[in-house]
Amino acid sequence: MLERFLEQQPAIMATLMSKDLRKGVTDVGTLSESDIANMDDIVQLMGPVKMATTVMCEEDQPTLSVIAPLQAKLLKHLQPCEDDSTLVAEIKRVMASDLSTRYRGTQDALNIASALDPRFKELPYLEKEDREQVYTKLVFEAEVSHQMQAMGNQEEDEGSSSTKLSGFNEETTAPNESPPCKKKALDALFGDSFTQRERKSTSETARAEVLRYRAKDALPLTENAMKWWRSQEKELPVLSTLAKRYLCIPGTSVPAERVFSTAGDIVNAQRSVLQPDHVDQLIFLKKKSVVIEE
Repeated sequence: MLERFLEQQPAIMATLMSKDLRKGVTDVGTLSESDIANMDDIVQLMGPVKMATTVMCEEDQPTLSVIAPLQAKLLKHLQPCEDDSTLVAEIKRVMASDLSTRYRGTQDALNIASALDPRFKELPYLEKEDREQVYTKLVFEAEVSHQMQAMGNQEEDEGSSSTKLSGFNEETTAPNESPPCKKKALDALFGDSFTQRERKSTSETARAEVLRYRAKDALPLTENAMKWWRSQEKELPVLSTLAKRYLCIPGTSVPAERVFSTAGDIVNAQRSVLQPDHVDQLIFLKKKSVVIEE
């Protein structure tokens, strides 16, 4: 609003000075020069805030990983300067005080989400020691995720093996299975030369995967992080699963609020007899139509 007023200021001032407007009016309220100067300072101050709001209101990639870098960027912008007027300095102080405590208690989750986003994985808004602490926590998260995946795969294997063996007798031997004596002979001949690799522990696997991930080039800011992780599922299976768990969290409630707005457009006075199932289907088609077109 202030930006538009400054753009139209010459026309507004000319209208206020018009004789037709002043007929029968003893006092016409106008802004002083100090008010206009303060307005200009506020517009410059709120420019990055407006841009950040626009970015977070998008529906393409406003994920949880954007919050921490965006918060650090705004806090840097709100640092006091010597040229600030009294009004601007007070606005900066109040906004920085509120923003610095806004995500208290969830900062670790926000930093891990940013580390899992290939666009922000360098974490330039943090100090070097803080970055290493974030990646240490990420290794622990990856280790826990890897253990859960291993347990799930083991349960699936046990279930499938029990199903396969249910139709056979215990004394039945598979046709392609080697006799025990042949296995012992092969082991005696080649056991010293051909040995099986030892399986890495979950912590070693998680740490190695995180190192491979950090060695990759950062993704450009214009690219899609989820599509990048889809292409890395085979090379980084543990982190890709962890990334889906974090990056699927929306950074704002704007998409959910837009769903309610869409529902209000669908269910109106002319369509008040729609069944709930049909309403759900229409909302789903409306929100997914862009994805289908792409």
